[in-house]
Parts: sequence; structure tokens; C-alpha cells
Amino acid sequence: MSNAKPPIMEMNNVLSALEWQADHAERNGAPATARAIRGAIPLLQGNSECGRRMREWPGLSLEDAMPLRFTGGLHNLYLTGKVPDLGAVYRQEMTDQGAVNAVVAAAVSAHDMELAGWFDGPPQTNEAGRSASVMVQLLWLSQRLGPRFELLELGASAGINTMMDRFHFDFGGVESGDPDSPMRI
Repeated sequence: MSNAKPPIMEMNNVLSALEWQADHAERNGAPATARAIRGAIPLLQGNSECGRRMREWPGLSLEDAMPLRFTGGLHNLYLTGKVPDLGAVYRQEMTDQGAVNAVVAAAVSAHDMELAGWFDGPPQTNEAGRSASVMVQLLWLSQRLGPRFELLELGASAGINTMMDRFHFDFGGVESGDPDSPMRI
């Protein structure tokens, strides 16, 4: 078995890495993330700490998940209520890239040093879609044990699978969870 890295991971041009990561997100059903990553591209020309950290990235941008580190910081700013305007991006109500760039620039302007700290560690890349397989198992289990049991998650998913009551699932016509949830799996 080869330990060779895929050639794309060897990319050392930061602009190309941001563009590739945005295109990859787009192709894989994450257009909001793609737009947020593209919103970082104008920062490469500015004097923000985030722009400097990206321009001077010491390793391989994709291998180190540098674009995802930045977007993880943006998402945190939204989730903590510090940049509520990012909600329109994540809900895909704002799709014009120029408007997204302006929201990202404003977020960086107001929270540059906080965002720059997100470059210091790798991102948590688990996502809610992974909870679908757990939910199917829970539905099966509830038919055998009843509807009340406790789910404890240990590991790297940051507790995301313990929030499944906030999601709506559609398993090809079998639906479960909160029917009004914006998180639809």
C-alpha cells in the first residue's frame, strides 16, 4: 500500500488551494461553504492578519486544511451571534459572491485576531449528515427497546450526533425528527 499523497495535496499556491477547496465544496453539495471560502480570496490582497496568515501559510494549504480552518472560524462567529449577517450566507439566501465577499470582509474587519486564531489548529470536519446512519440504527433499536434511551457520543464528532432531535430526516419516505427543522437530512 502506497503512502504517497494525492498530487492535489502537494499544492503550495494559496490562491489555487482556496479556489480548489471552494470548487470541491461546491461539487460536494456545500455551496455556502464554497462561497465563504471564495470570500477569503480578496483577503489575500489586504492587510488583515487573516490575509497575512493565508499568504504566508508555512505548509501545504490543502493538506493542512487551511481554507477549512478559516471557514470554521467564520461559522463560529455566526453560531456565537457575533456576525449574524453570515446567516444569510449559510441559509443560502445570499448567493451573490460580491455580497458574500463584503460580509466576509466585514467579519474579518471586526474579528480579525479572533479569526486568525482559527489557523492554529486543524478543523473539526464532522458534519450532521453523518448522523443519518446513527438515526437509522436508533429507529431500529427503538422498535425493540421502546422510544426512551440515552445516546452518549464519545469521540471526534463534537457531540453533533447527540443533537439529532434538532434535525429532520427523510429516509426515502420514512421521516423522523423535527419536521420544522432547517437541518434536513
